[in-house]
Amino acid sequence: MIEEILDATPCVLGKTQLGKKEDKNPEWRAQAIFTRDELEMLISTEEVPWDRRVSYALQGIAGLRHGEVAGLCWRHLDTSAKPLARLVVARSYGRASTKTSRTREVPVHPTLAAILDAWKLGGWVELMGRQPTPDDALLPSREGRIRSRHHSRNKLLEDLARLGLRHRRGHDLRRTFVTLCRVDGARKDILEMISHNPRGNIVDIYTSMPWPSLCEEVAKLKVERRKGAVIPPPENPQVREKTSALTTVLTTVTPPALSLVSKSWKSHAISRATFVEAPGVEPGSGSAPLMLLRACPAIWFSLLGWLTGGASQHLAFPVSYGRARRLCAIASPRVNR
Repeated sequence: MIEEILDATPCVLGKTQLGKKEDKNPEWRAQAIFTRDELEMLISTEEVPWDRRVSYALQGIAGLRHGEVAGLCWRHLDTSAKPLARLVVARSYGRASTKTSRTREVPVHPTLAAILDAWKLGGWVELMGRQPTPDDALLPSREGRIRSRHHSRNKLLEDLARLGLRHRRGHDLRRTFVTLCRVDGARKDILEMISHNPRGNIVDIYTSMPWPSLCEEVAKLKVERRKGAVIPPPENPQVREKTSALTTVLTTVTPPALSLVSKSWKSHAISRATFVEAPGVEPGSGSAPLMLLRACPAIWFSLLGWLTGGASQHLAFPVSYGRARRLCAIASPRVNR
């Protein structure tokens, strides 16, 4: 072929020539699975980003391959199907077919249904900035493209490390689905139709089980979202009263060792705050008690706003600087609740 003499390789290598597939580490496969608790943690905790929780749920509660997750569109989710909603698995990544070139229908477990419902109404809109259409990817990347297998693998390893869990692959979530379903009493033959399509003799291939029968086996899986897995956001010193006025806040802050800007301007975490009422008085004005606090407001504004996520709500004026801590005043508009 290099010399353009042959149009195709004369080597036809089959299983006999290539040999049997074997694990490099024979002890690995027995551990390539998640426990029920670990699966519930991955789909529940807010320490894992929302989009990745959805991805882990599709793999661990529906048994989808990563490419099948990446290829899903919203039109593939049929919420009108009963007794459980239906996922039509017809594509892998950007290809028009799955790995096996066969379409299959997967019942949506009630826990997965709740996750997908919340994702469609909130997470997807937050990610893409608009409402989804039937032809949109159900789980696009954060850039709006098809999810990369290698990128997803790296992020899974990060999530496992963050949660204190040992190294595993994304495909092990699919193995976990099959294993837990069987442990919970699902029939092997019907489970195979859901996760792999029927295979074997012609009778197996010709067999099409009624939809309720498929749903019955998936519903046996005992997996739930953990209600106590929500991590509260960090506290942000804001006035939460029902009046609308400008409030001056005296705050003591302690700089960490890491410097973000220079020697004299460092990142700060708010340690405690005392609110001093000054309604209707602008900090730094002639009538304000802290009128000398006009030095470098722009630098404090950008640093404090960036760290607290409230650049539009906080304006800080440095008062004094010491070796261990600083005292500053924050002008914070009260928020009507």
